[in-house]
Amino acid sequence: MDTTIAQKLKNARILLGENQTDAGIKSGIHQKTISLMEAGKRKEINLSYLIYLQNRGIDLNSLFDKNQEIKTIEKQIEKSALEKKIQEQEEMIHLLRDAVELRNRKIQELMSLDAVHQ
Repeated sequence: MDTTIAQKLKNARILLGENQTDAGIKSGIHQKTISLMEAGKRKEINLSYLIYLQNRGIDLNSLFDKNQEIKTIEKQIEKSALEKKIQEQEEMIHLLRDAVELRNRKIQELMSLDAVHQ
């Protein structure tokens, strides 16, 4: 296998934040096979491994194009954007709950003061 592709396979796995063992479990490929592919010691790339990379968001075109670095596909970028929006909305919900709780405490304080003055 071309050493550039072998290195890109390794870079893709690292980009996904996984070690060979985890990638093997998730792709159904033995860790030793992944090691051999990443070292350029296998002539072919296991199809299941390519499917695993693509499903995790790796742009396979960038894997085989010698002029491109490994990159993720738009779906992964969209997923990250959605996750960020969800996180922002969860933070907003938390802030609103805090505001409602503070308002309720202030109402209770005012009611207590009013009762004392009557």
